[in-house]
Amino acid sequence: MPNQRDEQASIPIHIMPHGDTAGARGAAIEALNHARHAGLL
Repeated sequence: MPNQRDEQASIPIHIMPHGDTAGARGAAIEALNHARHAGLL
């Protein structure tokens, strides 16, 4: 992993439980909505 850039050093990093799964679920819901509106489903 590369070193942190100086301009990012003061930005705190917060860890959220199940954060990546929540993002994946949101992306899946958006894809489903898009597919329905496009008439693919």
